[in-house]
Amino acid sequence: SIGLWMDYLPKGDDKWRWYGVHKSFGLTVFVLIVIRIFWRSSNPTPNMPENMLKIEVFLAKAVHALLYAIMLIMPISGYIDSCAGDYHLAFFDLFEIPKIFDKNEALEEISVMVHHYTAILLGVAVSLHIVGALKHHFIVKDDTLLRMLPEKKGD
Repeated sequence: SIGLWMDYLPKGDDKWRWYGVHKSFGLTVFVLIVIRIFWRSSNPTPNMPENMLKIEVFLAKAVHALLYAIMLIMPISGYIDSCAGDYHLAFFDLFEIPKIFDKNEALEEISVMVHHYTAILLGVAVSLHIVGALKHHFIVKDDTLLRMLPEKKGD
């Protein structure tokens, strides 16, 4: 991921430019996921296929909840890191993002750790989501994967 790659760049303008891009995309993801959560609350998802075992339904719901939690926690922990580390925080250099608190080394250390481990957890959760969808498509041969696609109008 870009976050891990950036850590290995030598200190300098290129590294800080990539950090700015990373933060801007993080803010974009945060705004989009908040919109998605509001949209989903008024647009229920289809029922799970009837042939799914109870444990599969539980796992599917748990992975979805984990993905939503991660997509909220990652940008929030990144924001906290930027505030607590007193780092530059702007959205694609178009405008500054206000910081809600001052430099705090202990909080910065915790937020960096949360951000790092949440990124690893994101990789695991996305992998589980993909494996589950492919299992249903190629092994179980139900419409689970197809249900993830947007509905065609006029069918």
